[in-house]
Amino acid sequence: IPEGERVDFDDIHRKRMEKDLLELQTLIDVHFDQRKKEEEELVALKERIERRRAERAEQQRFRTEKERERQAKLA
Repeated sequence: IPEGERVDFDDIHRKRMEKDLLELQTLIDVHFDQRKKEEEELVALKERIERRRAERAEQQRFRTEKERERQAKLA
């Protein structure tokens, strides 16, 4: 800074605050994008688990029915 020039601390502070605000907004956007992706993955996983659970219940019902038929034939 040349001798005798005034330093505008308010301007420096304002620019720093604007930069910090912009960085914070960027971080918030990244966070919410990531959270949205994770939420979509969680929903897909829950749906997959529910489908698998239903498939296994159907398989178990089928096996039980077959076993009853087999027992009835033996009897």
